[in-house]
Amino acid sequence: MKIKIVREISNNECTLGRLYIDGVEQCYTLEDVQRDVKIDKETAIPKGSYSLELQTVGVKHMEYIQKFANNPGFHKGMIQLKNVTGFSGIMIHIGNSKNDTEGCILVGKIINKVINQIQNSKDAYIEVYPIIRDGILSGSVQLTIE
Repeated sequence: MKIKIVREISNNECTLGRLYIDGVEQCYTLEDVQRDVKIDKETAIPKGSYSLELQTVGVKHMEYIQKFANNPGFHKGMIQLKNVTGFSGIMIHIGNSKNDTEGCILVGKIINKVINQIQNSKDAYIEVYPIIRDGILSGSVQLTIE
């Protein structure tokens, strides 16, 4: 499975883009600002290709087990990018603004370029998570950020 994020807008607030799975557009993305000098939890990861894994420990994982408790078997781990030089704990998760990113990639169904936010993030996550999760569980998944 090949996932691609195409960054379309980068300003002093955030980075907005689109996420594709095997060439099909799925949702919008929101990341932190692209910077030459990293500021912890406030900087988008470098463009490049990354493998994905499911992170099954940690606070975020436990939070999502509770968040999706009404859907047993849905959450099997946080989608985490592997081997991001200079970064750790980079995940794809729910959130709407730069305040929610913590350096991670957020997904949403609606983009609001005026206020630099995405909306309906949980809906987008519910759609893309099982596709990516099942791809990770059945083999390798490559994420490319352009």
